[in-house]
Amino acid sequence: MVKFRRKDRSKDKSKDKSKDKSKDKSKDKLKDKLKDKLKDKSKDKSKDKNVNIKIAPLEKSTDDVTEDDASQIISTDTNFIKERSESIDKLIGDNRDENQDDISTKEIAPTVSIETAPVSVTNSPDSKNENEGQCSNGLSDVSKKSTIENDMFDFGKKCTIRETNETTTDSNIEETPLESSWSRISGTRFSIRQPQYAKTSLKEPSAESLYECIGCRAFLSDQRVDLMDSSTSSSLFPLPDEFLNGDLPKLDDDRLPHLFIVHYQIPSEQPSMFCKTQDGRGGTIAFYFTPSKYFCNQSNAIFNEEQVEEENNLSNHDNVADDKITNGIKLFTEFCAECENGFEWRSKFKIIADVNDWEKYNPPSFISKLNGKPLLIRKSAEISRGSLSTDRGEKIRYLEYRINMHKWIYIAKKCMVSLLPNLADMIIDLGFTIEARNDDELPECILGAIQLKHIDPTNMAIIPM
Repeated sequence: MVKFRRKDRSKDKSKDKSKDKSKDKSKDKLKDKLKDKLKDKSKDKSKDKNVNIKIAPLEKSTDDVTEDDASQIISTDTNFIKERSESIDKLIGDNRDENQDDISTKEIAPTVSIETAPVSVTNSPDSKNENEGQCSNGLSDVSKKSTIENDMFDFGKKCTIRETNETTTDSNIEETPLESSWSRISGTRFSIRQPQYAKTSLKEPSAESLYECIGCRAFLSDQRVDLMDSSTSSSLFPLPDEFLNGDLPKLDDDRLPHLFIVHYQIPSEQPSMFCKTQDGRGGTIAFYFTPSKYFCNQSNAIFNEEQVEEENNLSNHDNVADDKITNGIKLFTEFCAECENGFEWRSKFKIIADVNDWEKYNPPSFISKLNGKPLLIRKSAEISRGSLSTDRGEKIRYLEYRINMHKWIYIAKKCMVSLLPNLADMIIDLGFTIEARNDDELPECILGAIQLKHIDPTNMAIIPM
């Protein structure tokens, strides 16, 4: 029988225990080391508890910091930090000073400036309550308004074109210098439609003009400028002296204006074939007309006759007025009453431009045949109509007819801009009328006529915007 020897496991157990003890001792040593490290770290943290940065070597700059850096890296060069902080403080101080000027006393430059440009000033927010009703430069609102009015009065004189009593048909005449000027001319220079025009196509010289030119102004601008503002009943410039110093023309019919303005708004930039514009850089030339005494007498006779007929229910028309202008006056009166609200009437306005020695300027064939011919103003027409009050309490009725040439088609604007350099040499006769389309509106009559001489855009004043 085989006997198996039983293994003594007590020794193995003792060995295992010794091993466990050695392991525990090693763990204790590790724990002690970790405690020591933690103590060291806590000491470091207590020393730098207000600093949460990573110290970089001196040669490493802030440019080396990447977005992945969790903490900010700075240079330990205290002089570098001090210099940067001082420069930043100085920069902030400079900006503060500039901003203070912008708020309180710095003048805002106009879009286009001239010597007499009005200055726009804003109040400082800090002094808004203390200096209410005053500008930052110490001027009251009334003084500011007065200053602007004086500036515009001075500019109105600066852009006024001189009137001369001489007219000419020779553009080659030598003048020293070629000064811009204008002259009154008779409406009889222009041929207009006569009775039964639809059948005969007959045109003959007009009767005398209904209105007389009393002034002309021209200036340059970065954008279109309207002379009259019907929404505020105001005028950009002071009115001609005839309205400030003299009596108003006596017109019984309230539909007729005491002041009739024809205003050209002319582009100076080369147009784009693919981009339509309605505004832009260019020039203005405007003509101020007032009714002649002859026109006032004839208009009042027609108006009073119509009033009597309405009261008496009469249909008999006595020829109390000149037959040559009766229909023209009636047509213009109806035009004034309807043009502001209706395109059909607004588009009846015609201009006749007759350039002396036209072929001398080699005009494009497209417009070479238009010289001296009536041209209808349709989509480019704009109207301002209203009244102004004088210091004596009188009401001045006005009508401003604007021709916005910025709206013209590409080829027309192209031709116009190409001819601008020749304006300083040109002599142009201008006439204005309302197109008659029915027999009871004929014959037509010239509203106003003027001759322009040597209008030089390069010598025009630039309006402050």
